[in-house]
Amino acid sequence: MNAPRRTSLSAEVKDFKGSPAIFVNGAPTNPLMFFGWAESPFYSEQVWLAKQAGVRIYSFGISLPWPEPGQEADFSQTDAAINATLAANPEALLLMRFETGPPDWWLEQHPDDRMLFDDGKTQGWSMASTSWRREMLERLKILVRHCEEKYGDRILGYHPCGQETGEWFYFRTWEPRLSDFSPAMNRGFADYVKVKYQTEDSLRLAWNNPLITFGQVAVPSPVEQLHTDLGFFRDPQTEAKVIDYFEYKQTAMEEPLEQIARAIKEETAGAKLVCFFYGYTFEMHGLPLGPQGSGHLAMAKLVHCPDVDILCAPVSYVDRGLGGAGYFMSAVDTVRSGGKLWLNEDDTRTYLSDPDSNFGRVGTPLETFWVHQRNFAQLWPRRLACWYMDLGGTGWLAGMDIWENIARLNQFYGLHQDEAARWEPDVALIVDEVSPFSTACTSVLHSPLVYQTRRDFFHMGTSFSIHLLIDLVEGRVPPAKVYFFLNCFRLDSGQRAAILRYLRGRTAVWFYGGGFLAENADDGNISAATGISVVRSSPQPGKVTPETAGAFFGEGLADSFGTSAVLDPLWAVKDERAEVVGRYPNGEVAAAAKRTPAGLRIYIGALQCPAKLLRNILRLSGVHIYCDSDDVVLTDGRFLAFVAASAGSKHLSFQDRCLVVDVLDGRTIAHGVDSLDLEMAQGETRLFLLIRARG
Repeated sequence: MNAPRRTSLSAEVKDFKGSPAIFVNGAPTNPLMFFGWAESPFYSEQVWLAKQAGVRIYSFGISLPWPEPGQEADFSQTDAAINATLAANPEALLLMRFETGPPDWWLEQHPDDRMLFDDGKTQGWSMASTSWRREMLERLKILVRHCEEKYGDRILGYHPCGQETGEWFYFRTWEPRLSDFSPAMNRGFADYVKVKYQTEDSLRLAWNNPLITFGQVAVPSPVEQLHTDLGFFRDPQTEAKVIDYFEYKQTAMEEPLEQIARAIKEETAGAKLVCFFYGYTFEMHGLPLGPQGSGHLAMAKLVHCPDVDILCAPVSYVDRGLGGAGYFMSAVDTVRSGGKLWLNEDDTRTYLSDPDSNFGRVGTPLETFWVHQRNFAQLWPRRLACWYMDLGGTGWLAGMDIWENIARLNQFYGLHQDEAARWEPDVALIVDEVSPFSTACTSVLHSPLVYQTRRDFFHMGTSFSIHLLIDLVEGRVPPAKVYFFLNCFRLDSGQRAAILRYLRGRTAVWFYGGGFLAENADDGNISAATGISVVRSSPQPGKVTPETAGAFFGEGLADSFGTSAVLDPLWAVKDERAEVVGRYPNGEVAAAAKRTPAGLRIYIGALQCPAKLLRNILRLSGVHIYCDSDDVVLTDGRFLAFVAASAGSKHLSFQDRCLVVDVLDGRTIAHGVDSLDLEMAQGETRLFLLIRARG
């Protein structure tokens, strides 16, 4: 085997002033990038424009040659893409994206390794295929050697892709389809189960099947996967087989990524970055059959893989247009606390895109500037990265005016990069990537509770961190005043104890079904987790009418909230010491708040709640609210972005009297003020620095 080639360019992600950052040859580097397709007629022009804006890093697609036996690998497309980039900017740093899937001839020769769906169709390859993993890694190493030998002094890193749209979730995930029933997946699942349980006695006990043997283990049938014993939930004592399978589906996806990362590090002597699309925790909850079949629920493992440097995703396609928040798809603070860099793919449909581009397309230069500024404001407080993307290769970014706007953002990042991040929000949003294995395959539960509810949080008037539950359990969530638990259905005894210790003296808000599952399914588990007594009631629609008369939490709430979907099971609050926040259609208490010696405890037995209710909870917990309207505030206390969700007069309230400075032009907006009134158009974005007055 060839020894890894050392080049004069060495890149790594490591801590810089408290945040993960890209270092090139020992120096921190601005992480704002450009992505395009080298085959596009607009590519070289956009590379040049990005260069003028001060952008150093360029990402683009190359191919992974995978010739039939006896044939030579063809690197002509790869070389052409790299040469086109270096011709437009000889000083470019290259982060190259490529697919790792096998060619058609390989799939024809390996029928047992093709992904098989519940409708009998096949597509692509099974992630459990050991043949694909072995041969792919060999082709990968050959590609990396070629690139390092010819261009290693310009290469920053590698971005391997695979499966649906190259983003490492299973093919056909956006359809209501189940996968993977191939022989390869059956073998992989059987091997996983054998390692997990070690003995058949342990397997029989866990699966509640006294006759099962390791030789009989197979992927659960579609009927088994779609059935649940407990409505929206699976009983851990009777449905462990299906729960184990959904757990393995994530492992089957994540394991090869670790193998890919290790191969790249070995071939480059650890000197180049490894980047993956992964961890779309929120987005996968919008799938027709829920997130558990996606393959994206093993982010905690990837975050702690020493060979992975960057995780990335597009800006969420929900609420990304004018006046929207431009959500993250992931629990980005888990990535950050794990020492990895999170990167947003900013594929904004600019005014230069086709009018039918959809997904939040903006129609004017000014609107384009506002959306790019808002997306930047999501990055800066956490010191995250992004690439500006010409997704279709049709010149979405081929405008000098667009890059002049980006240049101002890029310059701000560079000038202030030496400043330590001040990212310490008073609010933490907790989401779990393990609980979904124990839930029904349906969007009725998951979509409103996790995928859709982000809007309310991003429009509640202050900033918040986003963590996986395991971060809280293992002590990686910085202290906050309020914790919201979205889908934390399954907690073992150790997790429960850790959470109770951590939440002492703080506000905890639990949504529908929080803590219901443990080693068993028990209604008492909810009461124990939330601190509020609940009882099982008859299933009914999850619409909640707020309690407003004389109520603190319901103040200002005019409309019902939640969803019309029938909640099964359903729990009603039965706690004399709790204040009623809202009621189900039959009059039973759906949401309540209770002050306990351990802190304020709230249970919301609905799948959604409005931003106004969130603000009420935060105020009563001592959290500062910057804006009492449903606009977007993104702030670390010093940097503040305000995005107008609607046109009109806006009022901002600051924590202290301060000097307000415009980020983009350096103008002083106001001296020694604790509030600011603005007249704004819908979607208008303003970026401020808040400098506290002395004394």
